[in-house]
Amino acid sequence: MSSSEAVQGKNLEEKSEKARILLKELQPESVGETMDVLFREDPELTRELFMSLPNLLKAHDTLVVNLAGYLQGLPVEERTALIREVIGGLDGKTAAEATNAASQLWMDIHRENPELAAELFPALEEGFASTDFGKLREAVTALIDYSTQVAEKCIELSTDNPIIIANLIGILPPLINGMIKVVSSALENIDLPPEIIASALFNIMQAVDTAELGKVINGAASMANALHEGNLVLGGDDYRFRAVFSDFAGSLLANVDTDEVASAVVALGEDTEVIISTLTELLCRDPELHLRLVSVGISLENILIRAVSNSLLELQKMPDEAFSQMGEEIKRVDAAEVGRMLNSFVGLSTRLQEANPSLRQDLILDTLSVIDREQFGAAAKRMSLDMVEVARKDPGLREALEPEAVAEKINQAMATFNSSTASGPGAISDYLSKLVAAIDTEELEVAAGTVTTITSDVALASAGVALALLKPAVSVAWRMFKSLAGKAVEKLKGYISG
Repeated sequence: MSSSEAVQGKNLEEKSEKARILLKELQPESVGETMDVLFREDPELTRELFMSLPNLLKAHDTLVVNLAGYLQGLPVEERTALIREVIGGLDGKTAAEATNAASQLWMDIHRENPELAAELFPALEEGFASTDFGKLREAVTALIDYSTQVAEKCIELSTDNPIIIANLIGILPPLINGMIKVVSSALENIDLPPEIIASALFNIMQAVDTAELGKVINGAASMANALHEGNLVLGGDDYRFRAVFSDFAGSLLANVDTDEVASAVVALGEDTEVIISTLTELLCRDPELHLRLVSVGISLENILIRAVSNSLLELQKMPDEAFSQMGEEIKRVDAAEVGRMLNSFVGLSTRLQEANPSLRQDLILDTLSVIDREQFGAAAKRMSLDMVEVARKDPGLREALEPEAVAEKINQAMATFNSSTASGPGAISDYLSKLVAAIDTEELEVAAGTVTTITSDVALASAGVALALLKPAVSVAWRMFKSLAGKAVEKLKGYISG
């Protein structure tokens, strides 16, 4: 062995020995005790240690690189055995004992002195009183600014290379799959009796401090009311929020590419259409699944109907005073604003129609052009037949449609009308006289002539149609003549005999 090799070997032994000593000194207890003494006794060393943080971080990185290179250079069997040995050195029992001991300690401490946390209050008060929150705010703002700049640079560097983006995005699927697998495993292994699960949930609900929760809700409501009141105070005659939101929305819209946003909304709508169409197609391929979904939908609908029905029944139990108060509240509806709204709606509709005279016709014609009239006619016929059968089979409806019942309703309506002011002397005649006087007789004559001409042309175009229209009219006229003649004869006989 040469002298240089001997020197190198000696240096290696010395470095190895120093490394072993350093590893021994790096025990958490030793580091804590040593650093505590050094920081207090040697401020200059503390400064030098802080200044060496970059070197420590680089040393850490270098150590990781060297360890990784060493492990990669080992044969597979040896590397696996070494990693297993390191992992095997972890003591789960000791960790569990430490957890149990800490748990027992805090249990005992809390049981012995539940108010122990109050011992921290003086320190907290001093801390809050001595902390310069203005400086804290500026410091946090500065850190956020630095963090933002670093994040922007990281994004800039990563987006410059598509491979980096692809690899980063490639992390998401296994991450999501891992999370899904953990949740799935947890749900799969929670194999408890239903009553145990329900009891656990009920215990949680009963343990919730509803008094404190109520205070939270009250506080939030009070904050909202104070915000609303302050909004009006700051605004004077109008809400300050109107001007603030107007500036905010205006500035936002000025910086938004509306074409891009509109295209994005349309794209999302089309994608939603694709999703719905695909799901519908898949459901139709599996009749059993489709039937199951229909069954679930009907069940949910029944639940909703029951909930609404029960709510309405409970509302009916309210006293008359409550309904009277409800009526007073309903009277607070701003009818003038409702009228303005209707006027605006009609005005917009009118202007739209005037600007596009054929718009409504085109829409109706386009819609009618694709409607299957035969199907609609058949459906209407079936519906009318169903309504007739329902009226015939339902006892209550059949009874309500009896001639006597219908006549009674008509009599009641006539009695109501006769007792109203509308039936007063001259009321109807005055109204009809004014109505007839206001009608354009020339337009009425043209309209009547047009209708008469169309009807006669249609009737004369076919002898069968003309006879079909003429026969009922003649039959009705003859029956009315006979009825009137018979009643006239009977009245004449009564006068003669009288």
